[in-house]
Amino acid sequence: MSSKETAIEKILKLLSTAPYSAHEIADVLGMPIGTVRSTISLLSRLGLVKPTEGKRGQPFTITETGRERLKEME
Repeated sequence: MSSKETAIEKILKLLSTAPYSAHEIADVLGMPIGTVRSTISLLSRLGLVKPTEGKRGQPFTITETGRERLKEME
């Protein structure tokens, strides 16, 4: 990932590979948990990510709308 990518792009790219919890996202991307949580909250409100129901630690997954938006960003 390039250094110019935004937190939104980085998180969407990661979630396009598999579901991750906020803490896992922070660990993998080396981002502060507060940044991850606020970005996930925004992405969720926009319908680009959603929580994976019934999973411990509430992993998030990218939605089809999120995949389309990610393609537009690339």
